[in-house]
Amino acid sequence: MTINNGKAITSTRRVKLSIRADDLSPGSGAVEMRLKNSGGDPWTEWRTYAAKIDWKLSEGEEQKVVYVQFKDHAGNKSDSVKATITLRRRVGGGDKALVLAYDKAVDSVPSVLGMESANSQLSPTSKKPSGSNSLAK
Repeated sequence: MTINNGKAITSTRRVKLSIRADDLSPGSGAVEMRLKNSGGDPWTEWRTYAAKIDWKLSEGEEQKVVYVQFKDHAGNKSDSVKATITLRRRVGGGDKALVLAYDKAVDSVPSVLGMESANSQLSPTSKKPSGSNSLAK
């Protein structure tokens, strides 16, 4: 089994599983499978074997493990097989950079409006940008 074609990292919980089951018993073959996420999640109900399925990883940014188990025509169950992928929603610290950009933009708003910020309180200033009209009429 592979997750997202064998990629090491994903930024979303929704992934694609590629699954292959080989049964060495002649004429038997895998007909059903069940899946689960690590972390104590329960197994899904048995479902018809499929080579590709959509899957939702468990919450939290960390390495994720998905397990699959197969059942053949005779009702024999395989050992579980696992695949891993790391869920990382913030690639390269983008969220932190966005917050810093937002903070800088908010700090610049008072000066554009002819006001100054002091300890998070806005107060009118006597300084006005050159060539601008007062906002209050």
